[in-house]
Amino acid sequence: MGTVPGLDEVKERLDRLLSVTGPMRNPSAYLGRSRGKLLRPALVLLSAALAGDVTEDAINAAVAVELIHTASLVHDDVVDESDSRRGFPSVRCVFGNKTAVLLGDHLFASAFELVIRSRKRSVVEVLCSAVKAMSSGELLNIENLFRTDLTEDDYYRYIGLKTASLMSASCEAGAAAAGNRPQSRRSLAAFGWNLGMAYQIMDDLSDLVADPAGGGAPSCSDLRSGVVTLPVIKLIAVGGWAERVAAMWHSGAPCRPDPGPLLEALSTYGCLSYALRAGKSYTGLAVKILSGFPDTPVLAALRAIVRAVEDRCPPASLEKPAQLEQATDDIESTRVAGRPLQ
Repeated sequence: MGTVPGLDEVKERLDRLLSVTGPMRNPSAYLGRSRGKLLRPALVLLSAALAGDVTEDAINAAVAVELIHTASLVHDDVVDESDSRRGFPSVRCVFGNKTAVLLGDHLFASAFELVIRSRKRSVVEVLCSAVKAMSSGELLNIENLFRTDLTEDDYYRYIGLKTASLMSASCEAGAAAAGNRPQSRRSLAAFGWNLGMAYQIMDDLSDLVADPAGGGAPSCSDLRSGVVTLPVIKLIAVGGWAERVAAMWHSGAPCRPDPGPLLEALSTYGCLSYALRAGKSYTGLAVKILSGFPDTPVLAALRAIVRAVEDRCPPASLEKPAQLEQATDDIESTRVAGRPLQ
């Protein structure tokens, strides 16, 4: 990611916020031990630098975005009954569901306490809209579990709400904090949207692909949990696998179905490479948007983030066989329901 102006200050403020006293002390401190890579705060700060300057409002927005993201993960683990997060036992696993829900609420409140101090009403509006979208996305996720009739448009709508909305808001909030120039805001919001779409597609794909460095088998955690992702949707469409996918989920051990035959079919029909191309179509759009800004070290840092998102899933094992040569020719025209890409 390179050097991001203001990111060290964001880290320090997050450390202070998570070192609270009172009833939230232990779960909050535990959460601070497993902090992520701060991608979304970096997007806020780099967008602010690209649109103008990294102001105090931008730093507060960056801290708030990370608190919102972290709160959503804490709540997601309760909804999904997940026992781990980022290689550590989840908050709900250590402290219980009630504490996890309340900690997530505390983090959301702390985030908006920060942005309300901002002189930029637009930053508050952007982040409020993102939280509403993320909640809608999670509800869609619950509704879509174990469904074999999902379309690609259904999938794109879901990941747009769940993931792309906050990345788009991160970039737009940074631009708004830096000066609120409408064109910069629109461009950077669209950049973040496309980046977020690619991020989720690549993340979903990595669940179905073995890590060459690790040499292990794919985790298939989404697949086992009934989450229907783009490769599976494509397999159902071109391979007639709806009944077999449903049978796998409803076999004698529904929580631990054997994904082996389905993984083989995903490869045979080229569904993995199809999803890879979909992800790269979004990163291509993100890079195209950046071409409208001056070539600076900040722009180079944003391009590096795009490359890192592309690299989340190795392409070497995803060579596309002939079966889907024709079926994937239209991927460049991928659309997201209700949201322009450029």
